[in-house]
Amino acid sequence: MNKKAQMVLKMLMYLLVFTGPMMFFFHPVSAASYQFDNSISSQDQQAINQMLAPVNRVYNAVRISSIAIATLVLLFAGILYVTSKGDVSQKERAKNMISYVVIGLLIVVIAPSVVQYLVV
Repeated sequence: MNKKAQMVLKMLMYLLVFTGPMMFFFHPVSAASYQFDNSISSQDQQAINQMLAPVNRVYNAVRISSIAIATLVLLFAGILYVTSKGDVSQKERAKNMISYVVIGLLIVVIAPSVVQYLVV
C-alpha cells in the first residue's frame, strides 16, 4: 500500500475512533415533533439578530482578513511564477499556490450563500 493510502486510512481510523463515541451522546430527533408552520414574531427576529451580531462581526473579520491574506499569497505566487526562470518545480509550486488560493476564496465567498440556502 502506498503512503497516501496509508495516510487516508489512518485519518479515517482516527476520525472513527474520536467521533464514534460521540454518536452515543446525541439522539436523533424526529422532524414530526417540530411545528414548521409558525411564523417568527418581530420581537423574536430582533432577539435572534441581537444574538447573531457577534457571530456576524467575527465572520466579517475572518472574511476580510482571509481575503487580504489570499491577495498577498496570490501576489507572492505570481512573483514566484514569473521569477521561476524555467524551473519546473517552482512553476508547479506557484500554480498549486494559485489554485489553492482561488479555491479558498471561492469557499469564503460562497459559504454564506450555501448556508442561507440550507437554512431557508
